[in-house]
Amino acid sequence: MKRVDSIDVLRALAIIFMVLCHFPVNLSPVDGQYPWVYFFSNHIIGDFAAAIFLVLVGVSQVLSSSKTGYIPISVQFWKDRAIRRGVLIFVIGLIFSMLMRGWEAIFEWDILTLIGASLIVIRLLGRLPAFGFLLVGLIFISPSPFLREYSQYLQHWGNSMTAVPGINEVLPGILYDPSGEYMPTWSIQEIVEGFFVEGYFPIFPWLFFPLFGVFLGKTSFMQSQEKSPDTRLHIVFMLAGGFALSIVGTVISFAARTKPPLSVVNEYISPLSFYPSTLSMQLLQLGMVLILFGFLRACYDRGSRESVWLTYCRRLSRYSLTVYVLHHAVMLWPMWLIGGIAEGPWDQFYAQAMNEPLALSLSVLIMVLLGPALGAWDRVQGKFSLEWWLTKLAGAGSAR
Repeated sequence: MKRVDSIDVLRALAIIFMVLCHFPVNLSPVDGQYPWVYFFSNHIIGDFAAAIFLVLVGVSQVLSSSKTGYIPISVQFWKDRAIRRGVLIFVIGLIFSMLMRGWEAIFEWDILTLIGASLIVIRLLGRLPAFGFLLVGLIFISPSPFLREYSQYLQHWGNSMTAVPGINEVLPGILYDPSGEYMPTWSIQEIVEGFFVEGYFPIFPWLFFPLFGVFLGKTSFMQSQEKSPDTRLHIVFMLAGGFALSIVGTVISFAARTKPPLSVVNEYISPLSFYPSTLSMQLLQLGMVLILFGFLRACYDRGSRESVWLTYCRRLSRYSLTVYVLHHAVMLWPMWLIGGIAEGPWDQFYAQAMNEPLALSLSVLIMVLLGPALGAWDRVQGKFSLEWWLTKLAGAGSAR
């Protein structure tokens, strides 16, 4: 199956959002002079990037299986291509955390380890129908508040929740962040709890998004025995469902504004929060993904003209894993190097290197420079990119 332009553009937007979010968040102070710039980067665009990326993991697996047909997992389990890719991305995620933040952060459970685990789970679920994937996905959302309360989630995130500066003055109690960053330990119990409940992207509830992506992919792109899916009808359903979910998530967050901050961790009716991911935030994220995807399908999947923007998005989508890893290196390694030369704490410049507008401008510059850089990489077939290595080690990548 040929590449789907709406998926390439959507994945490119997810990467762009991540870069525009991560530079201010990692280079600028949370309580700096420009709270609205920080808020824009961290929450207006940053809160939706991961959800887009994870939903597309599931959609891409559907397109990949539609290209090859369903192949039962062989007796030699570890030789299955999808399983190998999942394991490799999981290992890349562990190495990535170590290289970016040091040995102590290897078990912080970033988005790459979640993607690796989700690829394995999707493969194991095999030929479940579309609604089967949706129902399994809901299993990972339902118990999340209880699991966070049981594991004492906040002990690993600064012990409290704080209202987000800027927006809190306009809408008090609508949006919360933890007062500290996740601090993983090497205790077996806490490593396991981090993977399932407490880390940056734990299985509960984040595995829902790739599984929902499979549901979305199967209902949007898979042909039935009688006919192909009606693209226009699915676009209408996506837009209507997206607006409905966004409204419900917003209503829940407004209804919970007077609740104490602890409700963010252990209740279903709670304000918006990314860490931990609350039900109101999940509904808002999912709604925005559907709205954006429906809009892009209407714009690109019924015939689109070639353009510099579309070429850029295709390349960014094709090398999304590599760009995700490299932009962290460009952002973090200079700070660690300068900190080491200055003979101070290795992370002394973390979140203190520059103000918010400068960090955001730097992220825009990086995205502009990526255009010709990825073009040059494309001319040598992406040799030595992470996607190239995955193909070498596990087999051909998924269709998009």
